[in-house]
Amino acid sequence: MKTLDSKSEPTTLTVCRDYRSALSDKKFDYIIVCDGSGYTDHVGGFGAIILSNKPSGPVYEATYGCSMHMETGRAEFTAILSGLNALMDLNKWRENLSALKLFRKQILIVSDRQDLVGSINNIYSRKANGDLWASFAWYEKFFKIEAVHVHRETVEMHKAVDRIASEMRMQLKAFEIVQKECGHI
Repeated sequence: MKTLDSKSEPTTLTVCRDYRSALSDKKFDYIIVCDGSGYTDHVGGFGAIILSNKPSGPVYEATYGCSMHMETGRAEFTAILSGLNALMDLNKWRENLSALKLFRKQILIVSDRQDLVGSINNIYSRKANGDLWASFAWYEKFFKIEAVHVHRETVEMHKAVDRIASEMRMQLKAFEIVQKECGHI
């Protein structure tokens, strides 16, 4: 499995520790760096940062959120779907899906969830979270998606998205505590 860390052999993916080389070599049109945060309390947060290779310069777009009834695996996967959704919105591609199918963009997903990366790359099965895989399959009609595993907190951009996901989870957790104290839950 492809892994992005300082111990890996140099490849197209491992050379891009700051992701610029993966964009500049034109293999990928966009990189989505994702992370999810969950715990046994089923409060989850997620975040994604989109990097682009536009002629006007790199585009950075962030998307994030939180949800109840979400364990870590769902939070990680929701981060990916959130990034893909934001990418569609950022480029207004929903307005012309037939043209998007013709010119399928190359997307690199960067995640610290090794089993999810393996499933995206068709190494592992896609059994768990069938509802999320159904959504992912819709995006696969329009994008050529490849994923790479990055060890947690080893790449700066991933550290940032990890903080976003954790902060979103904590925001929802704090809100839940206030709601309980006020008698709303």
